[in-house]
Amino acid sequence: MDVGNKHTSVSGTIRDWNDVELNMTSERLDLFASWFGPIHWTFLYRDVRFTGFFAGVAGSGLKQEERLWRMLENIPNLPPAKHHVAVMHYWPFMEQPDEPEWDIKKPDEYDNWYFALDRPHRLRLMKLLKAAGVEILFCGHVHTGRPLQEIDGLRLYCSPPAGNTQQLAERWPDADTRFGFHKCDVTKSGIDVNFVAGSEQCDEFGTFGPWGHPAVEERDYSIAEEQPPLTPS
Repeated sequence: MDVGNKHTSVSGTIRDWNDVELNMTSERLDLFASWFGPIHWTFLYRDVRFTGFFAGVAGSGLKQEERLWRMLENIPNLPPAKHHVAVMHYWPFMEQPDEPEWDIKKPDEYDNWYFALDRPHRLRLMKLLKAAGVEILFCGHVHTGRPLQEIDGLRLYCSPPAGNTQQLAERWPDADTRFGFHKCDVTKSGIDVNFVAGSEQCDEFGTFGPWGHPAVEERDYSIAEEQPPLTPS
């Protein structure tokens, strides 16, 4: 569902692209949902509630943002669960929930702005997750893992990628750049989370385009087999 960046009205950029042009759109999110299902969802299975959402829409004003807040605010009214696990794409914050607002116009703050939620939406989100009884939150977006953080009863896992190039690893001496996934074992006493590294760790590989994203004219959607091929827009 990561079909565009967080919304900004700042037309200038410190990168070799225009951030306004990369704002996500409702149309792209709808296209993703037509293939893969809703970008926000919650369900109960065997006394565990699972909730997933694309918090990157926060602050966008898109219809998908309204649906995000409405879903999260309504979760306490749904049938209760013994455990609640949530997953999101963006990091809610870079270091701590109370960190300041990041300025997209400052070179030394751009990465923080790009990878994490803006302060007002971050604080609102964390409050809603607590009200919903979320005990474990997984997030990605940055292709680098961080050690477990425990915040006001919430266990936050910033997961390494299953593949793809690492990002920002030089910022933290404890960054984990191995490919792999988190495995959750539900027991009578709780949920145990362990990282499982891939059996074959490949070296860093070359990428092309901004941050490894190929330009539209270089993409090939003809390999889509289950539905008619997509047409780049």
